[in-house]
Amino acid sequence: MEREKKDLSFILILLSTLIGTAVLFQWAIVTGLYAPLRNPAMWERLMEKDILFRFLYVILIGGLAFLFPVGKVKDENKKWVYTSMTLVTASMLVVGFSRLSAWYNLFVFPILFVAYTLLVIKTLPYFLRRHAQSDDSIFGLSREESAFYFRFETASGPLVIHKPQQNVYIDGGPGSGKSESWIKGIIYQCAERNYAGFVYDWEGDPTKDKSPILSRIAYGSIEHFRNKGMETPRFAYINFVDMSRTVRVNVLSPQYMSKGNESLFIRNIIMTLMKNLEASWKEKTDFWANNAINYVYSIAYKCFKERKLGICTLPHVIALALSDSNLVFHWLSEDPEIALNMSSMLTAWKLGAQQQTAGAVSSAQTPLVLLNNKYIFWVLSPLPEEEFSLDITNKEHPTLLCVGNAPTIKEAVSPAISCIGSVLMSQMNNPGKATSIFMVDEFPTILLQGIDTFIGTARKHNVATILAVQDFNQAVRDYGEKSANILKASCGTQAYGMTGNEKTAKDIENLLGEKKEAQESYSHQAGGNNSVTESLQKEKVLKARDIAGQAAGHFIGKIAGGKPPFFSVQMDMCRFEEKEIPRFSLPVKLGNGKEEMELEILEEIIQQNYIKIIEDVNAILKKIEDKLKEKSAVPPTGTHKTEQKIIR
Repeated sequence: MEREKKDLSFILILLSTLIGTAVLFQWAIVTGLYAPLRNPAMWERLMEKDILFRFLYVILIGGLAFLFPVGKVKDENKKWVYTSMTLVTASMLVVGFSRLSAWYNLFVFPILFVAYTLLVIKTLPYFLRRHAQSDDSIFGLSREESAFYFRFETASGPLVIHKPQQNVYIDGGPGSGKSESWIKGIIYQCAERNYAGFVYDWEGDPTKDKSPILSRIAYGSIEHFRNKGMETPRFAYINFVDMSRTVRVNVLSPQYMSKGNESLFIRNIIMTLMKNLEASWKEKTDFWANNAINYVYSIAYKCFKERKLGICTLPHVIALALSDSNLVFHWLSEDPEIALNMSSMLTAWKLGAQQQTAGAVSSAQTPLVLLNNKYIFWVLSPLPEEEFSLDITNKEHPTLLCVGNAPTIKEAVSPAISCIGSVLMSQMNNPGKATSIFMVDEFPTILLQGIDTFIGTARKHNVATILAVQDFNQAVRDYGEKSANILKASCGTQAYGMTGNEKTAKDIENLLGEKKEAQESYSHQAGGNNSVTESLQKEKVLKARDIAGQAAGHFIGKIAGGKPPFFSVQMDMCRFEEKEIPRFSLPVKLGNGKEEMELEILEEIIQQNYIKIIEDVNAILKKIEDKLKEKSAVPPTGTHKTEQKIIR
């Protein structure tokens, strides 16, 4: 092939030289620089074919340029400038000489002759480089819209998540702008469009400065649009620190349990509670853990069955679990169904296997001690008429419920919040509900039992699950690798900011895949046989180092069903409104600046509520104790007859 190319080059060079020489002779004759004395007929025929010779020269020079390596294109914008100049020069060269201007023939024509040759060499690279083309960029801005959507402003224009019900995963390290770019904007738009939902506020302690962060934005945004006369969701707030700013909920309320599945509902709540209290039980439970969970579940189920006594609340369950286990076992064994559920423990207890029963009971009591707190008891034990309904996606009164954690006491607060989250998932994942979100920022800080199932099924009920995390490895640590991967894979929309984790950056690199990149190699050999080779090489769309080194507010990711699906943009800071949450849950309002007295009254009521729960439990166990005393005081019938015989 190289030899054939070399032979063709030689022929074209020879022909170009001969034709070019003929054109130069024509120029010399026209300008009078050369006057042929011999063979005038031959020169006359040469002049008659002057246009043909110039046309052949144009074609031969163009063909010859195709056979030689071309230089690298530096500025694609100059392509049509060079192309236009080449075509104009070629046309003027073919037209040839002027009959009116000898000056043109003498000076301009030779310039055109040389300029055409140079312009061909400059122009051809723009067209020859198309043999190997790189793939177009996969990034863009999806602007599809639907009835349920979220819109974000970026430096390049609006970016729209038009199918949020296919779930959203946001991953960004500290300082990446995760909250400012995404989270706060979603809350603001929920208030604007009357979307209901649950917002988990990691920094949700109202006693701290500028806290709770997300809850203040939810309240401020709802007030902002309500004052404009727009329809908005109701606002509700739960926390376990400031009792003057919290609604109260009963996670064991019968209203959340479907008929026939009460025991399954209660088991799920207790499983969530205990696994949040004991980190080692999250992925795997041993013999002691299973017995401990079953012990607390049995107490909760018995409380449900005796709910007419007013003991079907989580604080009553906790108080009973922390009480004398011997009396509790007697109380539980009164119910045949519960006795069967915990038959192994009751058998060991009846046989006097103290080590086995004590091990199971202590495994339950040790973590539950964290929840023995009057504020936790207050929030989770309302009277039926005081209870806030967790049916927040009811179309008649859609509610945006914010639940605040407190990082300084998260070990006690997170389990309670997880129980609330479990009830919310069971209520939201039903047909005929309002459009809603289930937003969990810093989601590894709480364990939500069954969220991997919820995230995959709630989408058909127009629930958008939004999970945000500083680093995916935190989710792996707290949920286990299998569950964490399922959660991320279930999110159709994913956004990644800067990260310090190499594995996370590599995962994003693999998510974006590969593209074909055109590459060239030049060869210059001593024999004059020069060549250029073009090829397509597969390369990563983005390297891990580029992903890890993103600027604050810059995110890379994909949009579920987006056109195009991938984006790489600098996000603008979200618009939002922020307002301090007022003290809305004071039981007594005296007015006239007597707020301190109002708080003292609230504190006394909370203390009395705690005492009442303990008294309720003691009353139940006192009845059991009295029954045991009565039973032990009456001698067995067989023994009485034997004594009579001895007396005789």
